[in-house]
Amino acid sequence: MRVYIIRHAKAHRDSESGRDEDRELKNKGFNQSKALAQHLALCDQPPAMVIASPYTRAQQTARPIWEILDQQPQTDDRLAAHRSVADALDVLVDTSGAQCVAIIAHNPTVSRVVDLLIHGPSAPGMTMLRTGELIALDIDPNEMLGSAELADQFRMGSSA
Repeated sequence: MRVYIIRHAKAHRDSESGRDEDRELKNKGFNQSKALAQHLALCDQPPAMVIASPYTRAQQTARPIWEILDQQPQTDDRLAAHRSVADALDVLVDTSGAQCVAIIAHNPTVSRVVDLLIHGPSAPGMTMLRTGELIALDIDPNEMLGSAELADQFRMGSSA
């Protein structure tokens, strides 16, 4: 199973409402989201389903991806910034029947998920995804933790 773990694109520090969940993407973030969409469309295994956090910045990151892959928007509250790593892993468990899936969420959760999938429960916590960064992992859906191998890494304007 291929899993794309994506941290939302670059967002403003504040929102007009003052609520974290309402923060919108900056211009750079919108450019990052378009670059992510183009990258995923060209992958040998584009995601069959893309699931995003309900937060505005994650939804805005996902929108161009849903459009270019001709998918209906899918949102899961378990990917919200205040939710746990276990909740994000549950989203992956629930989609383990799919060949390829992407989730769009927040740090530190996405970084910790990557560490757990690669290294297992004793993960050293070394991964730190930057805004607009994608990490693709090939995992064994029957034994997710510690089974992942890096398949791809992408961030607009980066070589890594």
